[in-house]
Amino acid sequence: MRGRATRLLALVLVSLSTLEIVSFGALCVLTGGLVSYGRLQARRGHEVLDTGDTETLPEGVLGDRPVFRADDHVLHPFLGSVRRLGRKRKGGRVPWAVELGFDRSAQVLFGKSPRQQVVVAVFGGSVADIFVRLSGADLAAALEASDRFAGKKVTVASAALGGFKQPQQLMALNFLLVNGARPAIVINIDGFNEVAFPPVDLVPKHVWPFFPRDWYYRVAMLGPKLRLSLGEIAYLRKSRAQLAELFSKPWSRWSFTAGLVWHLLDRRLGFQTTRAEATVLSETQLGDSYQTLGPAWNPGALEDLYRGLARMWWESSVQMQRLSSANGIEYYHFLQPNQYVEGSKPLTTEERRVAYREDHEYRPGVEAGYPELRRIARRAGEDGVSFHDFSYLFKEVTGTLYLDDCCHFNEDGTAILAEAIAEIVARGRDAAEVGSAPFPRTTECGQSFAVDIRMRNTGESTWRRTDLYELGPVLGTKEVFRSDGHRLPIASGTEVAPGERTTFRLELTAPAAPGPYETRWSMMREGTPFGAPISKQIEVRCGS
Repeated sequence: MRGRATRLLALVLVSLSTLEIVSFGALCVLTGGLVSYGRLQARRGHEVLDTGDTETLPEGVLGDRPVFRADDHVLHPFLGSVRRLGRKRKGGRVPWAVELGFDRSAQVLFGKSPRQQVVVAVFGGSVADIFVRLSGADLAAALEASDRFAGKKVTVASAALGGFKQPQQLMALNFLLVNGARPAIVINIDGFNEVAFPPVDLVPKHVWPFFPRDWYYRVAMLGPKLRLSLGEIAYLRKSRAQLAELFSKPWSRWSFTAGLVWHLLDRRLGFQTTRAEATVLSETQLGDSYQTLGPAWNPGALEDLYRGLARMWWESSVQMQRLSSANGIEYYHFLQPNQYVEGSKPLTTEERRVAYREDHEYRPGVEAGYPELRRIARRAGEDGVSFHDFSYLFKEVTGTLYLDDCCHFNEDGTAILAEAIAEIVARGRDAAEVGSAPFPRTTECGQSFAVDIRMRNTGESTWRRTDLYELGPVLGTKEVFRSDGHRLPIASGTEVAPGERTTFRLELTAPAAPGPYETRWSMMREGTPFGAPISKQIEVRCGS
């Protein structure tokens, strides 16, 4: 009897092992790459994070980190939309940050911080919000380990909201400040939403492209058919979240067979959601009121639309810088990475399977919009914005980072982002002031001449040649007096501490043709300009 039971148990174990092996192979084929329990759990966690209400997720959905779902927003008179309050106020005290519509972690922004505490507020959309949840602690630890923040406690809070795009970050910063928030550092991570969303969900409905995402469907008078479609989308998203939670339980998260069942069911729900969303987008226009459409506008050519989107994005960042500066706050702006930026990352087989679509509706916006964002951000030095282009941050990374075909990346990606941001914030803001730049007002055609430019370090970092501090032509301009376009580095062995001055000798040659010419130069670090540029006009004359 005991031998029969043993054989039966062995048969069951062999059958289960075989089923697990077959399920593992099927998952590898369906996902286009090797799978693991961790990767399956990360994907399930992403489904729950992107759907549902604002209650805390079950333990283990994204490791042991508490995460809030980000898609259940309500209209807000100043910000467009904010998080819905997750529970009724039954005598319990709700944190002020939550009352205002932000994440619970933002509560640290309010009240007087101890002298040894540094509070960092991160603004942006869902990428910024997920960044804080997955790697906010990594950013804090890296800053605490730096010389600049030695002995201080750094706390990173999310002031980001899924779907936000400029000028919503600007409005959110202003709204938080007038309600008592006092961060020491503001970090803005954005760029994707600003160029990807308007052409897809605002422009086709003739809505002003600077209104919040999905504005038309949030405020228009909804007809029965559209209400039904929106309800179906909400139901399907909730179903995907509940399915992910179910298969995140201990009895299923460590099984490839359960993972295969979840993958097939989730894919079916995903297809149904896509069809329902397509139905919503195809609905006829529901209203033409100012509340629905906003100011009258005519984008003209497509390139004009993207220039306008880039202009709003940049001017909002400039105002965030000025608002921060007026309140004694440091401001840093980062252009977020995205897989649709050509050449920005070698995509893995898994990423090509789940995170890249040739026909994705957001791809044209990224391909046309990101160049415009980078072009207008050349004004960073002139406008006093500490801006850093991270669109190619993952260029040398060969592992899998992107989770979906939109814009989100996993904890490996957010950790890389945290390290890069910490490196910049830890060295402090770069700033420069022109001491003297005695360019001649006139010169002869083809004449060579030298100009000694004296610059003062008004920032917080010491200028060194090894850190790639240079004086160079302003980005995007053609320097006619120095055809090679070369930059002038800090003299070898020289250190220019904050408050000190240094001199650069420019060897220039006038053009062969007469006329007025402008020469523009700026201080740079690693090719990124900072400080107000030097701009001089020189009249070139041929003969007397």
